[in-house]
Amino acid sequence: PDDGLSCTVDVCTAGTASHDIAAGTCLIDDNTCYAEGEVDPFDSCGVCFPLESNTSFSSVVLREDFDDGSTAAWDLQDLSGSGVAWHVDTNRAYTAPNSLYLGDSTTYSYDVGMQVHAQATTTSLMTIPPGIATNLEFRLWLDTEQYLSEVLYDVLYVEVVDGLGAVTTVWNSTDGVGADTKGQFRNVKVPLTDFAGQSIRVRFRFDSIDEIYNNFEGAYLDNIRILTLCCNSPADCDDGDDACTIDTCFNDSCNYIHLCDPCQ
Repeated sequence: PDDGLSCTVDVCTAGTASHDIAAGTCLIDDNTCYAEGEVDPFDSCGVCFPLESNTSFSSVVLREDFDDGSTAAWDLQDLSGSGVAWHVDTNRAYTAPNSLYLGDSTTYSYDVGMQVHAQATTTSLMTIPPGIATNLEFRLWLDTEQYLSEVLYDVLYVEVVDGLGAVTTVWNSTDGVGADTKGQFRNVKVPLTDFAGQSIRVRFRFDSIDEIYNNFEGAYLDNIRILTLCCNSPADCDDGDDACTIDTCFNDSCNYIHLCDPCQ
């Protein structure tokens, strides 16, 4: 029962034909197939993101909450051999039950007598839509050593890795939030406009630099998103933070009025 569409799985069962949409694809308007990450050719605000919808375009390029306990979409590496790597944990989360934690879950610190250097990188390349603003957004809970010098100790870096492996640092915790987030999950937004039209991976990398003064809890990541910032209505701009932001759509772009302490 071939329906002529590359993104459907055609099956005949007991004389009944079925045409389920294949994993990692979208079927738009019942007649056009798109692979995950492909942009709507008529409206670059839209992206094929099957986990959100496999029958319509979405503003979401990446959505990760770790609530299913899986890290299959991430490459987790312990770069220093300290035994401390990013992993799913239930101790703290912005949205229960899980977050991605960098630290030792037996002590809830990264004080293990060695330099801690670990990274978490998305395994798949994601295409950043051309011609529009796109942000990486995530919730961060951080507790590290407060140390300001030419050498940055105990720093979380956000990096973009292009298809050829070139790495660009787009954010670091020392400049972004300081040593800690005051016991709260802080909402961090990082523009990805410079990578519009490119296929990229996103990396979170923590480096203590040394083995001393590491008796701090570490870092938790939750609600990681890559979102296009264009819209038709405020509903398109919902950031899931109703308590602290008013979501607005103005001139086809999302804007956010912040109501809470900027450190929250």
